[in-house]
Amino acid sequence: MAVTTAQATAPASDKPQITLYWLEQSRAQRVVWLLEECKGADYNIEVFKRGKDMLAGPELKKIHPLGKSPVISVKSSNTPQPIVIAESGTLTEYLVDHFAEHLEPTRYQAGKEKQVGGETEEWLRYRFYMHYAEGSLMSILLIGLFMDQIKNAPVPFFIKPITRTIAGRVEDQFLNRNYDAHFGFLEKQLETSPNGGQWLTGKDLSAADILMSFPLIAGKSKIDSTKFPKLTALIKRYEEHPGYLASIKKIEEVTGEKFQPMMDARNLTPGQGSIRQEEHPVSSRNSSSLYYYEPQGELIQQVGRSTDNPEVNIPHAIPSFRGRHTTHGQTAGANTAAKLQGPTETATNALTSKRDHEEDLESAAPQRAHRDMPTSDQEFIYNSTPFHQPQQNPTDGNTSSNNHQQQTFIDPSITMVLPARKVFPIQIGDKLFRLSGASISSDAPSYFSQFFEEQMKNNEGAESCRTLYIDRDPRTFEDISLHLQGYHIEPRDGAHFVKLFADAQFFSLPRLTAQLFASTIYVRVGEQEFRIAKDLFSNPGDSPNYFSLGFSSFFSTPTDRLPGLSQQSLIRPPRLLPPRVPTRSARVFSDLLHLLQGYDLHIRDDEHRAELLRDARYYHLKGLEQRLIPHRIAFNLRRQRSEILLRLQDVHKNGVGVMSDRVAGGTAAIPGWVSYQRPYVDTEAHHLIVEVRGGESTTVELEPAASSTTNARMARVTFHNETTTTFARLVCAIAEKVNLPHIHAVEPIAIGRTGGYNGAKNLSQHSAPGHSTIKMHIGPDADVVVNGHRQAIGNQVDAVDEMDVDDAQRPAANARKVRQDVHADASQATNWVVNKAQWRPRVQPRKNGFEVVLDAVKIEACSNEKSRNAASGFLV
Repeated sequence: MAVTTAQATAPASDKPQITLYWLEQSRAQRVVWLLEECKGADYNIEVFKRGKDMLAGPELKKIHPLGKSPVISVKSSNTPQPIVIAESGTLTEYLVDHFAEHLEPTRYQAGKEKQVGGETEEWLRYRFYMHYAEGSLMSILLIGLFMDQIKNAPVPFFIKPITRTIAGRVEDQFLNRNYDAHFGFLEKQLETSPNGGQWLTGKDLSAADILMSFPLIAGKSKIDSTKFPKLTALIKRYEEHPGYLASIKKIEEVTGEKFQPMMDARNLTPGQGSIRQEEHPVSSRNSSSLYYYEPQGELIQQVGRSTDNPEVNIPHAIPSFRGRHTTHGQTAGANTAAKLQGPTETATNALTSKRDHEEDLESAAPQRAHRDMPTSDQEFIYNSTPFHQPQQNPTDGNTSSNNHQQQTFIDPSITMVLPARKVFPIQIGDKLFRLSGASISSDAPSYFSQFFEEQMKNNEGAESCRTLYIDRDPRTFEDISLHLQGYHIEPRDGAHFVKLFADAQFFSLPRLTAQLFASTIYVRVGEQEFRIAKDLFSNPGDSPNYFSLGFSSFFSTPTDRLPGLSQQSLIRPPRLLPPRVPTRSARVFSDLLHLLQGYDLHIRDDEHRAELLRDARYYHLKGLEQRLIPHRIAFNLRRQRSEILLRLQDVHKNGVGVMSDRVAGGTAAIPGWVSYQRPYVDTEAHHLIVEVRGGESTTVELEPAASSTTNARMARVTFHNETTTTFARLVCAIAEKVNLPHIHAVEPIAIGRTGGYNGAKNLSQHSAPGHSTIKMHIGPDADVVVNGHRQAIGNQVDAVDEMDVDDAQRPAANARKVRQDVHADASQATNWVVNKAQWRPRVQPRKNGFEVVLDAVKIEACSNEKSRNAASGFLV
């Protein structure tokens, strides 16, 4: 941390001496502005630089125990020891009291001194903003900065939508609302500034304005100038004020650097503890944009101890760098004064032939692909000069004749960090490996490339590089060496995958780590090993899931290799178990994979379907779950509409809708039939038929027939136990989907009153405890079986159900002549216990709102205990 001391004005012995301890990119800048406005005091500035981690260093703690900035010290003839003052508000009030009284508005109105309520409007605003600047406004802006950091954090590509969604929700649901509230408040304050002033406290600039300048200037990118024009104009006045400009000039004179008004974590450079932008990866190679190499800290190196070479090497952290690696060491024969040439000159001048007859042979031989190894006296030529290759004179005539030949050895995707033809010894465990510089450079920067680069620089060449010893498994490194030599390697199973992944991170091999990170998922479910291609989860709703979020983030993230462990003191990776799910069935998981691969699966029975659904939900395969839910989609020719039959508990709120009726004139009316479109699966909505079955959770109470000529019966359906909650969710979904203001439920006939459901509240809170009741329409086309006998309800008509259009809108021509059914009971209400039922839900208007009515399709019920007992079977 660099510390610079400067004197702002010439000191005078009779004046108090103020020292400001100024930290770059902090709130101390406004204190410089305040000091420029002070009178009767001299001040000095001590500049403190942030460390690479963008944190203040320990030097500030010598001044104040908290190590805070801004901090001032004041020394005068009355103070044998300097007075140290921290906190922006506190030191501002102190400086104003002693050196800048003109920055504080008059406190009391004339004749009302020391009286409660005698304060002036200017002073009340002044005191408010002295605390508001840090207490309310700055905290919101800091949270916004943290959300920006989260959104731009270097996380794996499949995690980034989640981090951005979380930060986005915080911004949408909290920050943006607070921004509008605070900025709108300040806009109103400026409109009503006392005496028509242009500052926050009136006509004159105050110390409160200086305090407010930092959060407003720092957050001006979030202020809509069209929505808050006066606030935007205020910020411009701050930035153009002579005192503010003088403070910037003062700091630039002291630091010798261009002033940056605030810290923007998204624009800091790598290596300063910053969050990198996606457009500027650190890796020196053209690796996938979805993976960035992050230097590791888990591999330690002992410093300051004996210079003797250790028996076994421990990989250490690789220093961070930006851009392409272009600087290399040279051999003893190289011209040390030569400057590094540009890529074009290097490619033109780097190759020369030692023998004329070899050049002739090369020119006569057919050229090979650019990935071939060069001849014994040639090297791959890239954007930089190899260590062992001396710089060539640009005027050398031999280079031009070989220019075409050199192009065959250029691979722009790899930077040669080591001499391609030189062999470097690496001992892993008890086995010695010899890898060429080309192989090591193919996945660099890595621990291997960094180690041998250091050796070549220290020993002035590659000939005397010592062997690198690492205590790891040689069998695993055999596969890694194949990868370095250009072969594609695939893990054999989960255990092999874990070994490769751990060592790829341990050796800091970015290309291999990225390849394994995006490779096939290896997982043991139950007692069976599975290999799952990641694109198997490409169907809508099937990603993210248990596998993409669970195992990948467990093993590593680009910023946290081997998460949960201290990387600075880690000698070797921890023991990692292969991914496994011991509590689930391998047989069921195999069936799920069969479906994900696009094949049909024979579902044997309800128990088999329940197993598939349970595990699909466990693995978070939402799209597959919707395909497995029992349903039937068919086109009803009689009604000329497509219908979908679903169990009530399988209806998801995201698929619920309402198809409005068409009345005379072709206009759409708000009443209509409830529709359903399975999420992630269906491309269009169908008219919904819900099915309730089992558990004796539904009762029906028939209303007496209105007249002997009616062709339908009305009833009250009461749901009990869990079915109450399930049906309430359906009603909630209907209300939210069509934004209905009021949906009514009804009570049993015996109670004789109505309840209400409003908005998204629970239906049951407006109904009798433990149940909810709703109207049911039983038309002549409903199939009703009671006590094993098919019932004829009402009168028979030969027409489409007249419930399709509300009674108030139905034309008179639709009325049909009906014949009385001798079996209909028109005088007594009947109670049924429903075993199975299917209904079409409908929304229709009623007084003071809307109601949901169930149109019966099929009902199986019993009306007495004897029929219930007859239907009960014996245990098997």
